Amino acid sequence: MSMNVYPYNFDLAIREVGDQATVTNNLGRKAIYGEIVLLDGMYGIVMDPDGIANDATGRIYVLQPDTLISTAQINKTGAFTAGSAIYFKAGGNSAAGTLEDSDADGAVAIGTIESAGGESGAQTYVVFRPYSQVVNYGRYDTRLTAVEAVLTAVKAVTDALAEDPGIPFRKTVKLTSAEATTPVVIIADDDVGDGKCVYINSLYANVNGDDPWVGGGATVVTVRDTATTPVAAITFAKAQLTANAQLMFGSTGVTLGDGIKDGTGMTEAKGITIVADDEFTSGSDLIVTITGFIGDKPE
Repeated sequence: MSMNVYPYNFDLAIREVGDQATVTNNLGRKAIYGEIVLLDGMYGIVMDPDGIANDATGRIYVLQPDTLISTAQINKTGAFTAGSAIYFKAGGNSAAGTLEDSDADGAVAIGTIESAGGESGAQTYVVFRPYSQVVNYGRYDTRLTAVEAVLTAVKAVTDALAEDPGIPFRKTVKLTSAEATTPVVIIADDDVGDGKCVYINSLYANVNGDDPWVGGGATVVTVRDTATTPVAAITFAKAQLTANAQLMFGSTGVTLGDGIKDGTGMTEAKGITIVADDEFTSGSDLIVTITGFIGDKPE
């Protein structure tokens, strides 16, 4: 009895193949076995040994962080550095997409580089660990949760933590549409103290019901500090406060302030609140959970 072995293209090697999904190839050409692709909104690797013909359906392995991937499907003139983000520039009808060392030409961050072969400007392969993707297996719909702005924020917070572990917190508060213009305290001023400030490193917000936030003159809901001129940390656009909405870092309509993006924290000795810029006429309660720490203000 013999067994056929199908080597991947692009010298691809993968450890721990997991969740797979069926997608439609709309690239205008055949997607080959072992090729990294962006199809039906999912970043994955073609798993059919015969590839996926144009306009046909086939299987891909959906990139996930428990996987270590080595591939030569790269821009060989790049400079891939361990610990840095790796980006994917989608292919088209004439060529496969390529892994890149930057977001130039619309490339999207899809993972973290573990190692690379060759030299800067003459790379031969790259080894990387993908970011998480959330897949709806009912419709094979997916959203890449890692966003470059979030990466910058996480790195800044990690660097700050290395220097000042601080006092961690996890706070959950409720803002009602009826009293949206009355600030709800998340962290009180007295909890911060002189020489300290609030650092925010994660967010989860939920419109807890079937009623979207509508009416009135309001345009945004903001998490901000209590300075005389408040500094915004997180802003939710009114249009995103839909029925049963779930929002986090990287969600459409969620804007991060410089204190998060730059890792510099909020105003010294000031707490944080959540409040709307004007009134709403209705909307299910907005439940917001924020984690972070209180630490030394950067010099």
